[in-house]
Amino acid sequence: MKVLILGLGKSGTTAMVYKMAGGLPDCHAFSGGQPGKHIGNYENAVYKHTYEERKGKSFDLYKEHLQKESYDRKVWIARDPRDAAISRML
Repeated sequence: MKVLILGLGKSGTTAMVYKMAGGLPDCHAFSGGQPGKHIGNYENAVYKHTYEERKGKSFDLYKEHLQKESYDRKVWIARDPRDAAISRML
């Protein structure tokens, strides 16, 4: 199974990648880089990405990537901006 996890920073993407990868046998987990950087022929793989305009990783970049690459599951994490602000302060 090939899973993509996408969200803003401090939205819970890291926790989700650990949970998903822990539940799949012989799973490879990848985080960061440009979309498609770690794509390989794995039985089970979880790919985590965060998008942020100021770092050159816009949401449109991931939309283009999804037109070229298919995933069995896609998880888009949305979080209340007030919660994310608290996480950044802690």
